Amino acid sequence: MEQINLITEYSLNNSIIISILVILVIIALVYFFKLKKLQNTERKLVYFVVLIFFSIGIYLFIKKDQDFNNLKKDYELSIGIINKYIVTKAGKGQNGNKCEFDFKVGSKLITSQNSSNPYTSLPNNKPNLDVNYLVIYQKNNPENNFILLNYPVKDSLDFFNYKKEFQNAIPEKVFKN
Repeated sequence: MEQINLITEYSLNNSIIISILVILVIIALVYFFKLKKLQNTERKLVYFVVLIFFSIGIYLFIKKDQDFNNLKKDYELSIGIINKYIVTKAGKGQNGNKCEFDFKVGSKLITSQNSSNPYTSLPNNKPNLDVNYLVIYQKNNPENNFILLNYPVKDSLDFFNYKKEFQNAIPEKVFKN
């Protein structure tokens, strides 16, 4: 029953967000055609395109936050193997680092990638690629996942201890926010 409620809540939130974005697009279209008499059509078109991209950006930002919250509500742990770790400098105080990794959910092997994000740190120093790391993923959507580089899994005892640590709740030190 709880799973159905989570799905309904998720669908409701998505419906609200999509409705708001549709309203914004309709307002932009009305604005565009109402100002049709003005000479500067190119300017109106630029405003319209900017509004569309702004709306899409807001939607993607909110969706990413919803995915993160869904993962925190219903998570499972696995062991991840890093395939590739790419260090890039994106700008002052930022990085565009990427980590490609594999992990198993039951008998299914999932290949995933994490980039620098507001929730986990991907340091500029490459992690030890000979060590496995803890992966946290959403139970009913394993593609929603993060590799936790601050949780190395050197043996089965480490994994067992991490499962105990995460049993009741996700520890505070796991995510940045």
